[in-house]
Amino acid sequence: MSSIAVTTVQSSHGLVIGTVYAALLTALAWWTLREPAKLSFLGGGLPVVIAIVVLLVLVAASNERHYLAMRNTPHFATSAPALEVPAWLLVHGHEPYRDHLADGAPISPGPGWFMLLSPLTLTHLTAILGALSLGLVVFLLRRENRYAAGVFFVLMFLQPSFQAQITNGQDLFVVSIALVCLAIAAARLDDSARKAVLLGVLAGVVATARIPIVLMTTILGYGVFRKDRRTGCYFTVSMLLTCLVLHGIFALWSVRLGHMYQPMHIFGRASNGAGLGARVAVIILLACSLGWIALRMKPTPSYWMLGMYLTMFSLFTPEAIKEFAQSPRWDWEGSIYITFPLPLLIGALVLMNARARATHNPAISAAPAQ
Repeated sequence: MSSIAVTTVQSSHGLVIGTVYAALLTALAWWTLREPAKLSFLGGGLPVVIAIVVLLVLVAASNERHYLAMRNTPHFATSAPALEVPAWLLVHGHEPYRDHLADGAPISPGPGWFMLLSPLTLTHLTAILGALSLGLVVFLLRRENRYAAGVFFVLMFLQPSFQAQITNGQDLFVVSIALVCLAIAAARLDDSARKAVLLGVLAGVVATARIPIVLMTTILGYGVFRKDRRTGCYFTVSMLLTCLVLHGIFALWSVRLGHMYQPMHIFGRASNGAGLGARVAVIILLACSLGWIALRMKPTPSYWMLGMYLTMFSLFTPEAIKEFAQSPRWDWEGSIYITFPLPLLIGALVLMNARARATHNPAISAAPAQ
């Protein structure tokens, strides 16, 4: 889907090219997860780290150059301004949701999220967010299993949709990568209440990225609770309080000045034009996902990621299909709703695979993978 959507924009033969690329990437994913000896170098030490850093720096530099050249042109994507405009308004003492974007589109990112990213967005370094977040998650994964980290990097780096979106400063992939990072960090929580609260506060900030993301961080909190009830309670309560306080403060500020609290527009968009079939599909998919989470999700980060992925898939896929039906082109905007949760799925698969192989071969020298 990612390959077809991106290549259709670039070429008249995009459907064929994208399908072939998707098949090759799927085969590569299957091969890498088998951990063949020929790919063992992906779990290497310093040379692999240097190669990853060099590639990320090149991507970041290329994306930033493209972004600075195109950001003021007509019809440029609104994803980066959606992070930059509210941050700029806030630092100048204005209500951050006072203005809509240049094309009249509402601002989707919530207050905690755009403030968290503001050191980069205020300096117009928005286009490096994708490369920076990918580097962070690979660093965290290497602490769990080096080979899993290498596979994650390769599969993400080769995703056409990921590369296309981060070039324009789109943050949806960054949101999913942040959830992967939170799951890895949450798995390392000990019995320290302070650490659980601090990570919960950070999770609450991430939860404001989009209104539905709080459901994903709540699922993560449930996973932590399944592992350790005391730690899970501290984490979940601090996460929910942080998210609610941030939304509450800025929503009240907007309403008192007569403005729309723009992150809430997602509810209107979801219901606008959604037929009975789409609503039923969301309900059924979401019920199945939540049922699996309640009954089958294990207290390990790979299962937490999978639970969050299934929930995001349930929520956003019907919307993507609805948009495709209204505009039957493979490069339709809604394709991003299907592809942006992929980091969670890839993270879950590489960690599950690493754990399974470690179980069958205890001699494998790797940090605990879960």
